[in-house]
Amino acid sequence: MARSQYGSSPPIPQNLGNAQSFEYSDTSTGGDVTILGARGVSERQEIECEMEYERNVIACKMLSKTYGGDLRTRFACEQRAFETYNQCRGY
Repeated sequence: MARSQYGSSPPIPQNLGNAQSFEYSDTSTGGDVTILGARGVSERQEIECEMEYERNVIACKMLSKTYGGDLRTRFACEQRAFETYNQCRGY
């Protein structure tokens, strides 16, 4: 067993072989998984998120040019823009 990094805490078990298995059943979700998975936003909010994403991508292209066409800067910036877009949409 591994020891905790936080002083005199009890040992941390490493073997999960005895863990209880997970069984899916309709009762765990109430029967309708589409309600569980739905996170959508209104059409207006979706359009606003998309417009913000497009503005951010344009800003990323400009930033990349500022750094001499550095693609790493552009890709990292666009990745952040996409994460922001998904957060705006509720994901």
